Amino acid sequence: MPDHLLYDHLVINSGASPVLGSPFAVGDLRLRQAVPAPRLEVFLSHSTADLDHVILVSRQIEASLGIDVYLAEHDPKPGTSIAQKVDEALKRSGAVVVLITTTSVNSAYVQQEIGLASLR
Repeated sequence: MPDHLLYDHLVINSGASPVLGSPFAVGDLRLRQAVPAPRLEVFLSHSTADLDHVILVSRQIEASLGIDVYLAEHDPKPGTSIAQKVDEALKRSGAVVVLITTTSVNSAYVQQEIGLASLR
């Protein structure tokens, strides 16, 4: 039996009174598909001026480590403020990676993201 399959006990009550000491009238064992584990997501804090490097780094992280990388520029939620998108992404990310460049160290957004991440 493959180890990625899970069993689930489904109880079916036939309408009959349960036998004393037995809480169920009928039991049935059914096979169900395993739900894949969610992939780790990292938040990549960066300056938009470094976008070429950001894309390169995010692709390398995703390809070599199998980790999803969150980039605010690629978040497709229309009507949601960038601050709300960043806050939500920081909450669900398992780690924060800061791309340190001469422009990112002077970026107010990067400093804010680092500050928000340190509160988590």
